[in-house]
Amino acid sequence: MLIRIDNLKQSLGFVKLYEQKQCPISEVRPLYHRECEPLICPSYQDLQGMWRSSVPVCANNGYTYGHIHQVRCLKDFMPNIEVLHEGGCTLYEVRKALGLNVKKKACSEKRISFEQNAICTWNNVTYANPFKALCAMRPRLREKIGGVCGCPFQRSCEKAHELQQSLRSAPIKERTKFVVCGSDWKTYRSQHHLECTRRYNSYLYMIHRGRCKHLEEPCPEKLKFIKTPTPVCGSDDKSYVSYDALICAQFRISKGLKYIHSGACVRKT
Repeated sequence: MLIRIDNLKQSLGFVKLYEQKQCPISEVRPLYHRECEPLICPSYQDLQGMWRSSVPVCANNGYTYGHIHQVRCLKDFMPNIEVLHEGGCTLYEVRKALGLNVKKKACSEKRISFEQNAICTWNNVTYANPFKALCAMRPRLREKIGGVCGCPFQRSCEKAHELQQSLRSAPIKERTKFVVCGSDWKTYRSQHHLECTRRYNSYLYMIHRGRCKHLEEPCPEKLKFIKTPTPVCGSDDKSYVSYDALICAQFRISKGLKYIHSGACVRKT
């Protein structure tokens, strides 16, 4: 680190003046006779296995974090922070977190200058993050889809919306023509609907075309022999050894169980 000579001289002069006029250095005593505890975030091993470090998450304060590890680090200082879902916060979620005087708070929010959570509004304008969008808020500004305008998620959501509109008055047989079964063992109206939902679930993919069959068993035998766990967090605030294990628990224990994010859960206090 480079230090200018004049600044160094001033600093030394201040120390000398302090020694002469204030008190002898020998009178300064440490508060504790031990090494200061550094600010250390949870280590990789604390996550109990592999995890997806590039997957962002949305917290209940309206902030989008680069990955769950950052939220785990903040938990000691912000006990009430919780993860809402995988993927960036929506315009609605940020507006709700800010409360009253949304535009004023959004414009003064420091994260407006560095948060990377691009959103596309209904007027096809891309904003770097929801705070910038709310700061430039026009009446009834709504989010089209997360991400830059024209991104794959947006195109899938647009196609899903168009398909849904075109099949609104169609016979039931025609409306179920495009349904697919997802890896979460839920039936989606089309592959476009499934791809649109992938913004909030990076493990989601199409298993097969047609409805998911209730007789299918999503609990493979390989769950008994997992060597390298890839933990995920469920809506019951419990960590599962893998996404397959969570889906198995959903099938056998609780149908309402949902996937929240990759990595072990951030424990509630």
